[in-house]
Amino acid sequence: MTEIKRCGLCALSSSYGYFMMDHLSPGGAAMVTVKRLVLDVLKPHQPGALYFCQHIARLGDDYQVCLSVEEVDENTQTLQLEIRGASIVLESIEKAIAEMGASLHSIDLVEVHNEADKP
Repeated sequence: MTEIKRCGLCALSSSYGYFMMDHLSPGGAAMVTVKRLVLDVLKPHQPGALYFCQHIARLGDDYQVCLSVEEVDENTQTLQLEIRGASIVLESIEKAIAEMGASLHSIDLVEVHNEADKP
């Protein structure tokens, strides 16, 4: 599982796909949600790409998943997996990847949005 580092002032609620950062928003807390991830994944040939994407997409109500095969060898495929959604939960994606016999090599791109509370 990927280790997430954070400062002592942030309250992390990664199971819901957002981070609360009281010290970064004057006058209130900022909710920062993960909207897009690009992951480097190594997986066996089975399950196939279609099943792999569908399984990841089912993890969120609005997840959009795009898979590109970057490299193939005798036993494995290296993939670039792009996931978009309103509030992506990395931990559930990591778990699903592992359950399908694959491994997350790196997080290559992260897009987050600051949705600060309005007074």
